[in-house]
Amino acid sequence: MRSGIAATIVLIGVMAACGADPPTVTPEPALAHFDAPGIAFDYPATWNVASFDMVSSFSALVAYLSTEPLFDPCVRTPNSIACEGLPVRQQLGPNGVLVDWTHRGWPGWEFDPTAGPGAFIGGRRATVQHPPVSGRCASIGGNTELLVVIDSGVQSNWDEVWTCSRQGLDDLTASQIDAMLASVRWKN
Repeated sequence: MRSGIAATIVLIGVMAACGADPPTVTPEPALAHFDAPGIAFDYPATWNVASFDMVSSFSALVAYLSTEPLFDPCVRTPNSIACEGLPVRQQLGPNGVLVDWTHRGWPGWEFDPTAGPGAFIGGRRATVQHPPVSGRCASIGGNTELLVVIDSGVQSNWDEVWTCSRQGLDDLTASQIDAMLASVRWKN
């Protein structure tokens, strides 16, 4: 390993002596860890994460993650919760992303392995879909959506990871999302 580092230092020195710019090295971003009942995963430490009490008869929010500041999208009174909109107050910045992790259930729902290219997330069957951009995503300046549907193994239940990004999924953002999905550990 030391000889590799030494060779890199020598190469940069030779390039500098010849007037060439040294190669740019993009360091791997630091990771943070999300841990909740039933699931754990890693995500870029520069992203914001928030979880709000958003449970309905057919869904429960796991977490929102974003390059933007997050806020509670619900209006809460002592007797009700009304959740509308998204947890970002502004447009996504350049290469911005919003990720919505939700547990879902619907009577009679069945996993459709033909809905998109197949994958395994934490050992569970999943599909990766690239739906047309919805008004939901466009409302925050997004122009690319990604939907990952993960079979929970429980009848009529699944996990859904919806991603809205601005300026498409650049290589860094796509690799960060891939790494996040690859790090998923189910805790049953």
